Amino acid sequence: ACGTHVPLEVPSRSQNVSQQPFYVFLFTPAFSGSSALQSFTATPPQVATLCPAKTWQCEGTWILIDKQIMTREQRWTPSISNWTQALQEYEKVWSTAPNRAYIRVDKSPPNIARTSEIAEHFQKAKSQVAFISMTRSPCTDSSLSTESWKKYAWMQVHGRQTLRRGGHKHLEIKYEDLL
Repeated sequence: ACGTHVPLEVPSRSQNVSQQPFYVFLFTPAFSGSSALQSFTATPPQVATLCPAKTWQCEGTWILIDKQIMTREQRWTPSISNWTQALQEYEKVWSTAPNRAYIRVDKSPPNIARTSEIAEHFQKAKSQVAFISMTRSPCTDSSLSTESWKKYAWMQVHGRQTLRRGGHKHLEIKYEDLL
């Protein structure tokens, strides 16, 4: 019986899933695996990334700087007062994906400083957004100084607390587990 091949039948979910935009924000410090996490999350055909904009590492931050929604100097501080405008600029890129790509992903590492802003923007639309936070042990990362690692870690702690208090969909993973 073990040698008998039995095909696995998986019902199609595409008929039951809403095609309305669903946003996923990846909160990962710079040089801590954000590109790997984005590559992993972008594998389904329903996912649109900001890669068509041809920015550094497919990050939306550079789109917002280019459109003067924020400055380069502001990228690691809470600074975007109008996330509706920011998402409209992202949508210009996301909309170039195939029609089935209704899941919109942004993996800009500086967004860990703006968790509260993004969560507030979606406070009345929690069903349209999810957040994935990925941490990385300083023991497995030699590219960041201890001070940089601490700064990013505190940003993430504050962000996770904000998401929990706000009741947002949030997944926490470790870079080491992703490997």
